[in-house]
Amino acid sequence: MNLRKHWSLAYLLYYFCVLSYWVLSLIIISDLLAPVYFTVLGVNTYNIGSAIIQLSGRLITLSLLWIFFHQLSIILLPIAKGQPFKKETPIKLKVIGWAILLFSVLDPLFYSLIYNDSGSAFNEYLSLFTEYFNPLFILFAFFTFVLSYVFKEGTRIYEEQKLTV
Repeated sequence: MNLRKHWSLAYLLYYFCVLSYWVLSLIIISDLLAPVYFTVLGVNTYNIGSAIIQLSGRLITLSLLWIFFHQLSIILLPIAKGQPFKKETPIKLKVIGWAILLFSVLDPLFYSLIYNDSGSAFNEYLSLFTEYFNPLFILFAFFTFVLSYVFKEGTRIYEEQKLTV
């Protein structure tokens, strides 16, 4: 990463996103080695099901966060360079919106599966799911979809402006 002479908020956010998705990459790689840790530590078969659910949930949610930061860094680099209207930007924003939407549903789902100690009653799962569920993520995903549409129209207007004399 080369540091720019003229700093802006877009460059700061870009470098933060790049750093974040590299850190998340290292965490995901270390979590993929968890089955090796299970065998070395001698985890008994009674707890292995819970450990696999916990590991799967963690890998999925970390992967969704990785997608978020990676796509955001791809969007922020042209913005920092002064070229905000690229044809790929609305598509990247939609990917971010879908990642946020999936994260808002899957993260509380895995938490409710992991922390349900009282058995397999559906009411227990539902109460834990609603306890961990945050509707602000859905609003944020909706805002990202709207922003995607705004960038799509902005790109169209920018392309038309380049064609006028």
